[in-house]
Amino acid sequence: MKVKLYSVQGVKEYWIVDRFRKQVEVYSRDKVKLTLVATLFDQDELTSPLLPNFYVLINRFFPVK
Repeated sequence: MKVKLYSVQGVKEYWIVDRFRKQVEVYSRDKVKLTLVATLFDQDELTSPLLPNFYVLINRFFPVK
């Protein structure tokens, strides 16, 4: 799985966007590995300590057709 590869490479944060479940999983570095810290859905807001002033509602990733 890519999470393990990115963890070994020192990635500080990793998002998995699942278009079928319409959710975003947020992994963050916990000392030596990436750990799941949140699973976000439709009306949740995604922020990141690595991106000051960044925020987006999860439903923006999944536009209604």
